Amino acid sequence: MMINTDATIFNRWEEDGKALALPTLLPGVFWSMSQEGGYPGHRYSNKGLERKNKAKILVPAVWGEKQYVSPSAWKGLSCADKERFFTFAVGDIMLQEQWVGDEAVLLTELLAEKDDAICLETVHSVMTPHGLSHWELEGV
Repeated sequence: MMINTDATIFNRWEEDGKALALPTLLPGVFWSMSQEGGYPGHRYSNKGLERKNKAKILVPAVWGEKQYVSPSAWKGLSCADKERFFTFAVGDIMLQEQWVGDEAVLLTELLAEKDDAICLETVHSVMTPHGLSHWELEGV
């Protein structure tokens, strides 16, 4: 698998009426962007003309400090335990950069600051016995 960047996934959850997101660095991923919409890089909606990019991210099944758990298992963890694990779930946010810090952030602040954030739409696990196991993630 080709590697061309680092990425950060933000696993999201609600607590006390606030949408929070916890970052996890994913070093060494393959990130590919394509344009989608009415013409390259744009789409039309009730708000007028908008940019819409689609990302495909391939993440090797090799991890650092945090351990992967399924989305349902991650949701059931306590806040303290969420910091030791991560998951890939539809609706999570990804950035094509290394995020500084490992503390939870307010989702509204993250999205206001980063207009290139990707929201995951599909998550597909490709597990093989030959050492090429990875996740295929897509989002806009």
